[in-house]
Amino acid sequence: MGFNGIATALLASSHPIGTVFSSLFISHITVGGAYLPTKYFPTEIADLISGIIIYLCAFSMLFRGVIEKKLLHKEEKTNVNAEPAPGAETGKEGK
Repeated sequence: MGFNGIATALLASSHPIGTVFSSLFISHITVGGAYLPTKYFPTEIADLISGIIIYLCAFSMLFRGVIEKKLLHKEEKTNVNAEPAPGAETGKEGK
């Protein structure tokens, strides 16, 4: 149960509504794995599928964070459209 709870929270990104749907999804995979014919598939195949889904979700969250961090750093570094500071004006207006 603990592993499924971690998987549910990770899959839902700790969002309350997403947690409900991801718990239904994980339990559907777990219960469905028990009904697989053991002649062709081992019973652990459901855990394997669940683990693959968890890894893919974690990697997508990791890459999203890295890409956002790089874009934010790039935006802060090269902001050519920024207005100059009020005391930095070089023009002689009003004289």
